[in-house]
Amino acid sequence: MIAHLRKKDEEKSKSELIRELNVLRVQLERAGKLACKRGSRCAEREGDSGEQEEPWQPIIADFAVQKSEELYRVLVENADDVILLCDLNFNILFRNKAYYSSLGFEVGDDESLEGVRRIHPDDLDVIEEKKRELFEKGRVEYEYRIKHADDHWVHRFAKSLLIFDSKNRKEAVLSIIRDITMYKEAVEQASLHEEQLIQADKMVALGTLVSGVAHEINNPNNFIMLNVPIVEKAWSSILPILDEYYMNHGDFFVGNRLKYSRMKESIPMLFSGILEGSKRIKNIVEELKDFSRQETYDLNQMVDINEVVKAAVTLVDNLVKRTTNLFMIQYGPDLPRVKGNFQRLEQVIINLLENSCQAIDQKEKAISLSTHFDPSANIILVRVRDEGVGMDPGILKKILEPFFTTKRHKKGTGLGLSVSSNIIKQHDGFLNFESTPGKGTTATIILPVHPG
Repeated sequence: MIAHLRKKDEEKSKSELIRELNVLRVQLERAGKLACKRGSRCAEREGDSGEQEEPWQPIIADFAVQKSEELYRVLVENADDVILLCDLNFNILFRNKAYYSSLGFEVGDDESLEGVRRIHPDDLDVIEEKKRELFEKGRVEYEYRIKHADDHWVHRFAKSLLIFDSKNRKEAVLSIIRDITMYKEAVEQASLHEEQLIQADKMVALGTLVSGVAHEINNPNNFIMLNVPIVEKAWSSILPILDEYYMNHGDFFVGNRLKYSRMKESIPMLFSGILEGSKRIKNIVEELKDFSRQETYDLNQMVDINEVVKAAVTLVDNLVKRTTNLFMIQYGPDLPRVKGNFQRLEQVIINLLENSCQAIDQKEKAISLSTHFDPSANIILVRVRDEGVGMDPGILKKILEPFFTTKRHKKGTGLGLSVSSNIIKQHDGFLNFESTPGKGTTATIILPVHPG
């Protein structure tokens, strides 16, 4: 009978077992009271102590024990935490199903799971130290990492305590181990999010500073731009006099450094260089002001992608020149305008160019940027290619995930490409990557051209 009941109980859930155990407890209490009454009557009739046992009482008691054992078995086996019972040499005496399932193994796959080879090398000393501490204090708590079946690291929090026998002798070690990987990742992401908020706050402050600095730069730069043409005209007006002096008296030094015969050809080029440099300063300052300006996210602007690329290149020109000697730009002719936001698209291209620069380790390796209109698909393509280190397929699958970065040591937050991808999606487009380790990466922005 008990064997039959036990077999049926294996198919029942925890809630069903708990409900049946509560019903059984009530039945036993009632049966106990009935037995007391019957025992009293029997004692009065037969003159004995009344300690008579009904034949069904051992069956009910045995059934209650079986129910209790079954309940605890179901609770332990279905626990999410790993439950281990070991002897004093840490040989496993009991393990629940979570021991296997928490690491992606099948029950009984002990050969793959056993041994210290799955423990993170940096945590082996911690575990050995906690084992020694356990026998001194009787209870320890610690964290460690262990490799999952799919080769990622699982963070765990373990509580271990000594179990004593009836004579207060150390008998076994009970450990309850919880998977805290998601908690650890959440803490890390929260920390990265905080860093990103700090960075965003710095960018707001930078925008304010750029406006102030731009004003301070523009004032002397405007002075240069206004006066260079005046000086250039003055030079042109006195040139005939100097030429006459040169013809009558021969060559002479200008400023005690260079002879007039050489300076006559150089000075116009110097004026031109000063004026061109001044205009470049003005353009950079204007682009910085536009890029740092806080504006409403208007996606209804009609944007010239070639102009977006030119603005982005202006801002990262110095970085590109420090990175590579081979930077090529190819602007597609007659590109139709796309509906979107100039500043946001500029942000994406800047991010892609910065990533390419970070992937380059030699100045002889190239970076190229091109725009192209495909009339058959009615799309505009912007490609940024580099001959950098490239990425393997595992990294390539994750690069658009928020907070994923291979530049943690450089304080990378892993948000640049994720944000860029979202911006392109908001423009009804796609951001695609192709990469080969050691050969480089190609990032392609695909933007639809809306009619009208």
